[in-house]
Amino acid sequence: MNSIIILNWNTSDLVINLLKSMIQNTSSLMEVIVVDNGSKVDETKKLTDFFDSTKCDSILLKLSFLEKNIGFGAGNNVALNQVFTDAKNVIFINSDILIEEKDWDLKFNKILEPKDIAIVGCAYHPLTWDKNANFKIHPKVAEPVASETVQGAFFAIKKSVLDKIKIEDGCWFDENFKFAQYEETDLQLRIIERGFKCVWFSCAHQHLHNSSATKKNGYNLSEDIKNINEFKANAEKNKQLLIKKHKTFFESK
Repeated sequence: MNSIIILNWNTSDLVINLLKSMIQNTSSLMEVIVVDNGSKVDETKKLTDFFDSTKCDSILLKLSFLEKNIGFGAGNNVALNQVFTDAKNVIFINSDILIEEKDWDLKFNKILEPKDIAIVGCAYHPLTWDKNANFKIHPKVAEPVASETVQGAFFAIKKSVLDKIKIEDGCWFDENFKFAQYEETDLQLRIIERGFKCVWFSCAHQHLHNSSATKKNGYNLSEDIKNINEFKANAEKNKQLLIKKHKTFFESK
């Protein structure tokens, strides 16, 4: 069984459409954990109504609610605490994704089979990084290809590796990365620095970029981040934290 984690923050219609596309295209038994990051009442009702009315033999739906938006990393940590202990892989999917490929879940499983591959993703493009923590995108290719990290909209990590990281580092996602960006990059680099590999591959999906939760909520993320300028300033702080934590990786560029 795989576990899928989806965060919601006032994007319930998107989450519901994602879940419908998932139900239509998934082949194997899965649990789907949706964590609502402090959405408005009407948004949470949409989710509960959908969960109450939806039954699927191959997908176990789990829904939990938080009182406020605690961000991407912290929200995923809440979800990871709910993952089945015998899950094989954990797949993280943004609410603004629509899955369009049959048996997509089997494709993830197959690419994650080798012992040395711990991270796979299919959003955007394969990536490399420079010494200033700026990433460079590379052309999409038909076959799976090595990527220094993959972007966080649609990616998976082996559950056994996540367990190892939690034991050795004391956390999955580092919650010192407050909101805006680099949370998944830090987690992936911590895994890669232990000798595991990361792979980008092609999997048919739509990414509704302009419907992301951050944009839909006007960049009003928290008491400290209320507009796009504060969002950008916080993203830069996260970038500098990433460079500091992974000094050897970036200095090697």
